[in-house]
Amino acid sequence: MEEPTEENVFSFQDEKTSPDPIHDYPKTLLESRVPLVIDNGAYQCRAGWASDEDPRLFFKNVLVKQRGKKESETQVGNDITNIEVVRWQLKSQFDRNVITQYDVQEQIFDYLFSHMGIDSDGSVQHPICMTEPACNPNYCRLQMSELLFECYGVPEICYGVDSLFSLYNNLPQPGKADAMVISCGYYTTHILPVLDGRLDGKHCRRINIGGANCDLFMHRLLQLKYPGHYAAISVGRAEELVHKHSYMSKNYLEELKLWGTDNYYNKNVHKIQLPYTKKVEVVVDPELQKARREVHIKRLKELAAKRREAQLINDESKLRLLLNIKHMAEEGKHKEQVKQMMENLDLEDMKELQVYIDKFTGSIQRAKVAMARQDNEEKKGSAVDIFELPDEKLTSAQREAKRKEQEMEERRRQDFNGWLKEIQTERQGLVEKRTIRKQRRSDMAKRRTFASQQRMKIISQLAAGSKKKRKDDTFGMDDSDWNVYKQINKDAGDSDSEAEQERLDELETLLREYDPNFEREKEGVFDIAEHYKLHVGVERIRVPELLFQPCMVGIEQAGLAETLEFILKKYPDDIQQRLVNHVFLTGGNSMYANFAERLERD
Repeated sequence: MEEPTEENVFSFQDEKTSPDPIHDYPKTLLESRVPLVIDNGAYQCRAGWASDEDPRLFFKNVLVKQRGKKESETQVGNDITNIEVVRWQLKSQFDRNVITQYDVQEQIFDYLFSHMGIDSDGSVQHPICMTEPACNPNYCRLQMSELLFECYGVPEICYGVDSLFSLYNNLPQPGKADAMVISCGYYTTHILPVLDGRLDGKHCRRINIGGANCDLFMHRLLQLKYPGHYAAISVGRAEELVHKHSYMSKNYLEELKLWGTDNYYNKNVHKIQLPYTKKVEVVVDPELQKARREVHIKRLKELAAKRREAQLINDESKLRLLLNIKHMAEEGKHKEQVKQMMENLDLEDMKELQVYIDKFTGSIQRAKVAMARQDNEEKKGSAVDIFELPDEKLTSAQREAKRKEQEMEERRRQDFNGWLKEIQTERQGLVEKRTIRKQRRSDMAKRRTFASQQRMKIISQLAAGSKKKRKDDTFGMDDSDWNVYKQINKDAGDSDSEAEQERLDELETLLREYDPNFEREKEGVFDIAEHYKLHVGVERIRVPELLFQPCMVGIEQAGLAETLEFILKKYPDDIQQRLVNHVFLTGGNSMYANFAERLERD
């Protein structure tokens, strides 16, 4: 994993393995019969000569047989260059930490011996020292011995537990050692009490959880969190996150609360950048961009004018109809026709008729003023021409428009950012109001929503009141009664939308002219780099916590601390003290940061 950049952003290394070379096999090795040491781990196999400081071979202890070919080709370990492609075809000789598939183990041995350079005819003429799991079943050891003796002609075999080898190597007097060994393997975790240098097999315990569970848990968590990147989150990448980004929490529950706060999350989250194809941005000439924006603004103004003109014609037609009904009602003629026309328009009485007349009259007047202002701007070329005329030659509407323009221009010159912020805030407020009204109309149309139920409740109350036929019923005479009507009207609030639309058009025109980011924000520009980032937050502590809480993935076993406590209770107090004085940690999972501190605390 490469070094983090700003905001803790990392990227995957996606390391590819290279095939292992075939090492030299000098005659001195054969003549001196140097033992061959094999660490046959469930995750990785390591092999080397006993006379070497370090192993010569390191490879993953798996193999795969390529399908779709006439002759099946078997690949082992580092020969599998892209392991993710054949992930679900991999074969291992292990069932948890016990070897059960000896046909796979034979092919692993073939690969190992050939790459160690052993070319002796028909046999491996070297003693072998090989690791095995603690308390390995006799049958499994018998099968392994039979394979090595019968198939490879090995002269001698020595078995040992890898974690105990590590303990003896790190202690000055291994023959008298007292220790509690915690061996964290790939499939299992062992707790092994050692007294006077010997393993107490009676009280050994195994927990069926290890590094493989952590890798798969991280893999599943991220795939559920980012379903859009399901294919990009591979097991190999999850393994990389576990190894290089996870750590053991000293106090899991307390740290979970911290991860719930924004400050702690933003400070500690690791963002992993997935590879993506960056969109090529075309650089546009500023003058050309300005010209396009002006054309766009002009087109929007023309569309707004057409919409306003069509709305004006419609409102005038409705107003003429309402005035005709009012005139016929005042004359007292054609009462039945007037009643029928009012029923068709859902009008209860003359007061409601007058409310609609006033509404349409105001709407028509506003539309005519706006159209006149636009016509005046087109004739004079710009609204700025108003500033060149004295106030005496202007109408009251023009003087008001001139004053507002001057105030806005002065505000824009003095504090451009503040003025732009006010414009943005006002536009956002109008957009939110329209969204709320739209949601309310949608709720009214649905049967079980709260708004619809409130409407039906008010209607039922009004209906119950009308059955009493009280002569002193004054509903409708008070202006506040209009609010009741708006609450039960499905289209309530739309009467103000026309003026709001005009104001919204004005604000958006200003923002298009002065805010270069407005179009991008309105269209919702997609940040492709952010879309391809994985936020690894609480997963950093949640995955390693499996070692202490296997129940998180449905494994009904005790965790590390509980099992350790269970084993210690099997011994008297003096032996307990001897064991806990030296707790020896080994294995891959013991490399988590804070692992020893967490174990000591629990």
